[in-house]
Parts: sequence; structure tokens; C-alpha cells
Amino acid sequence: QSAFGWHLFRLIEVEPETVRSFEDARDEIRRDLALDRAIDQLPDLASALDDGIAAGESLEEAALAVGTTARRFQAIDAQGRDATGAPVEGGAPSPEILAAIFAAPLEETSLLEETPGGTFYMFRVDASEPSRPRRLDEVRDDVAALWRQEERQRLATERVEAIMADARSGRTLETIAAGLGDEVTLRRFGPIGRAADGSEAGLTPEAVEALFATDKGNLAREPVATRNGSAILRTDAIVVPEGDQPELREQLTAALRNDVLIQYEAALRRRYPVEVNEAAIASLFPADEF
Repeated sequence: QSAFGWHLFRLIEVEPETVRSFEDARDEIRRDLALDRAIDQLPDLASALDDGIAAGESLEEAALAVGTTARRFQAIDAQGRDATGAPVEGGAPSPEILAAIFAAPLEETSLLEETPGGTFYMFRVDASEPSRPRRLDEVRDDVAALWRQEERQRLATERVEAIMADARSGRTLETIAAGLGDEVTLRRFGPIGRAADGSEAGLTPEAVEALFATDKGNLAREPVATRNGSAILRTDAIVVPEGDQPELREQLTAALRNDVLIQYEAALRRRYPVEVNEAAIASLFPADEF
């Protein structure tokens, strides 16, 4: 019995216990002990760093005294990007640390702080540049690359729509492909299962779904995006499974089980509305920190 009511369980299988030998676990034990020891020493190191700053040492000097080095960013914005707009090398500080940095005065070493995830940090802002739109010469290459990408996509979309219209007029895909030469690739594949992701055939799950929504001998309603562009799909044959197929039964059972769980969850949410405490979640699973 639980808060949801009474439950019945059936034991399907019992797996024998596996006990790792000391030799197999030696490296993992050594790593875990070293990590535990480092965590235990962290408050002492943080206090020593704080004492060094209080004694007049610079941030760099105090960091060296406790066996570490201060990390320097030549330029970083509030989203963790450098002056070119790319992610800073080595990874950006967590959002909460970035927020503290951008709220701090210039040329003053901050107090030693700790994040909810247990990371101690201290920083100094040496210079600040007011926020401004990036100049054209700074983004020229990015703008040109984006325009080329959008233009290629536009031309490709127009081309595939024209081919689709040609196919709907009665011409076969084979005839159209023969006339276009290297511009297109005609591929046959299958059979492919409904649960397949399509990767082996170079298709996306959306393409597989479109095929299963298409009658035999017909074209899919619209071109679909693939990993290498767009595709016009035609279902040539539909293979109906014969007899008892364990794999198919497992797929159907899994799908049915998933449907029941989704319906059960929806019913519980209607009966017991859920409110998410975002702050609590953020404290349990903090963003990447340095």
C-alpha cells in the first residue's frame, strides 16, 4: 500500500547478486576516497583563501598560496560568451556566479561565497564595457554565413516543392530522378518498422511517421526534412506481419503500457495538481560550475 492506494506485484525474474572483488574495485575506491578527502579539505582551503585576501594579498597571490590558480577571462558577457560571441574557452561560470560578477563594483575583490552546489568562489572585475549592439565589422562573417544558409534553404525548399508538384502531376519519382541527374538521389529501402528511428535508412523519425501515414502507392503529403536536406517519400508496399511475432508483441505491449501510464499520470495530475518549486530544483541540480 502506498499513498496512491493498493498495488499487486508479480516477480518475473531474479538476478543473482554480483559481488565485485577488491581488485576490480580498487581504482574506484581510491578515486572515491580522494574525492571525499578533497571535499573535506575544501572549507579549510576556502578559509585560507579568505584569510589571505584579508591580509592584503591579491586574488592571484592568495590562490597560489592555497595551491590553486585564479582563472582569468579576457572578456565575458552575462551569458558566458567572449568578445566574439562564442562560448568562453574552458566553459563559463554558472549563471549565479555570472550574476554576482555583473553586479560587482570594479577592481574590488569579492567576498568568498558558496553556491548551492557547494562551489566556493571569489572574483575581481578589472574592467567593464557598457553593453552595445555589435558593429557590422564584428558580425560580418556571421551575418554572411547566416544569409547563405537561409538562401540555400530557401532555394532548396523551392526546388523540392517544384519536384513534389511534378510528382503529383503523374510523373513517377524514377522518371523525375533520371531527368535531374546528380541533383537528387533516388533510394529504395525497407521494410522498416513503425518503431524504427529511420537512422539506418538515413531518415528521421518524422519521415518514418509520414510513411506510415501514407497509403500504398501514394506520395507522402508533404516533403520531410532529413539529415541531408529534404525527401519526397512514396510507400511502395505495406507488409503485414504474419503469425505470432515476439518482437512485435513486445513493441505493442510496451506501447500499450506507455499509453496506460500516460493516462494514469494525466488522471493523477487532474486530481492532484502539481506545483513545481523551481528554486528547490535549481539547488539540487545546479548548472555547470567552475
